[in-house]
Amino acid sequence: MKSFYNNIVVFKIALLLGVYSWVFGGTMGPYLIPVIPWLTLILLEGMFFFPQRYEKETLQAARARVWKSLKSDALTWVIVAFIVLLTIPTINTGLCQVCDFPRIAAGEDSKPMLPFLPFCVNRIHHFGVMLWFVPSLLAVLAVKHSCLRAGKRLLIKTLVWNGFALALFGAIQEITGADAPFWGEIEGQRIHFFSTFGYSNMAGAFFTAIFALGFATWRRNIDDVNNLAKKEEHSNLSQTRNFFWKKHYLGIPTIISYFAAINSLSRATIILVTLLALLFLVHSVASMLVKLPRAKRFKLGVIAASVLALVVVISFSVMPNDVRREIDTVDAREVLDRMTGKKECHADVAMRIWKQYPVFGVGGWGYWHFRMPNMTKKEIASTLSSGAANVHNDYLQFMVEHGAVGALCLLSILILVVAPIFVQWKQLIISIRFSKERLKIPAPVHIFALPAAALFILLGVIAIMVHATGDCPLRSPAILSTLLVSLASIEGYLPSRQYE
Repeated sequence: MKSFYNNIVVFKIALLLGVYSWVFGGTMGPYLIPVIPWLTLILLEGMFFFPQRYEKETLQAARARVWKSLKSDALTWVIVAFIVLLTIPTINTGLCQVCDFPRIAAGEDSKPMLPFLPFCVNRIHHFGVMLWFVPSLLAVLAVKHSCLRAGKRLLIKTLVWNGFALALFGAIQEITGADAPFWGEIEGQRIHFFSTFGYSNMAGAFFTAIFALGFATWRRNIDDVNNLAKKEEHSNLSQTRNFFWKKHYLGIPTIISYFAAINSLSRATIILVTLLALLFLVHSVASMLVKLPRAKRFKLGVIAASVLALVVVISFSVMPNDVRREIDTVDAREVLDRMTGKKECHADVAMRIWKQYPVFGVGGWGYWHFRMPNMTKKEIASTLSSGAANVHNDYLQFMVEHGAVGALCLLSILILVVAPIFVQWKQLIISIRFSKERLKIPAPVHIFALPAAALFILLGVIAIMVHATGDCPLRSPAILSTLLVSLASIEGYLPSRQYE
């Protein structure tokens, strides 16, 4: 009971992210509006009133510590500024030239009441976007200030098991022949979906992130169990088997998440998640080799290469036709065209809108409202057969909707979250160079100095951010919140401070 009480804030953060992921990836605004504001209040309650406590620390002292650290953290005030920036358009609204054409034709002014301040043309749509960012950023503050290192690791582990449940749910839907998430009905042609995500690329990005988190927790768990094994004697067979299970049970959700990402049939996901898997495996094998005697290194290397080759052969031999078809259509030039927006008009249209409203943008979902008046007839015709609600470049769409000021706020938030990670990374590199431990660290030391779990989470975040240059995964709050919370939780996998 005491453990549960000390982890209340962790479970409240996990509850918010879990609801995002189960409610259609958070992309269905009408389902979020009645729920997310209450979960945000529950999150704030956990952050301020039920923070995790150090050993022998009272709850009152923990609350005072959290409040003091929040006030002195620059990240807090940048997030507050960004929330204010997002709040103003809910009051300062204008008219959409398409949706509100009858009102404009009747003589109403389409400009917002205060045109020099942030604005939107649809209050409900903009509020839906607020429900993505505000709770996610408050969760970042809760992770950073109210969760201890063990709490951060518990949170990541909880997200991994939630992803595992979503993957199983997706498999059940496929087996039962569902046409849409939750066995819903769709009009027109059936589209590929997976789990609770109606858009395959969003499903792929989400399970790519879960795979990276799963592999990180798996590696951390292996290291923890190995360190425990060095302290204790384990001689009989039953204990050895038990130790094997303790080391590798997290491999189950990790491997399932990998296949869930592949099953999304997103070509970008297939490339990114497979690349991540190879990087993680190479890093893990290299870390093991350096700790072995020379005679055993060659043997392990041969075994690892043989197992990898066998997995590749089996994968291609039993690969479903849908996955094989997507892999066969992967083309480097097409990938680059998608990332640069060369073949589609969305990027050009977005730039036209942004040049008209460069400072504060046009509000949440503003691209959808402003795109038609800024398109040529040829561009409008080209979008009839493809999605036109998003730019398919999350960074450009964010600039259009929230302007240069919003982009500066979000960039500042990301820098403030990751800066401590890189500072400690640099310190680890310097300390290893002048210690006997450098002989146990593979080269290059600059990469292997960072604990494996922290590096894997960071690489997973980078993979999602690369994906966002050619699509819209971050338009799903399930992915956005997972990315931000993962970055804030990396500290839990770095070397501890003495008082922790």
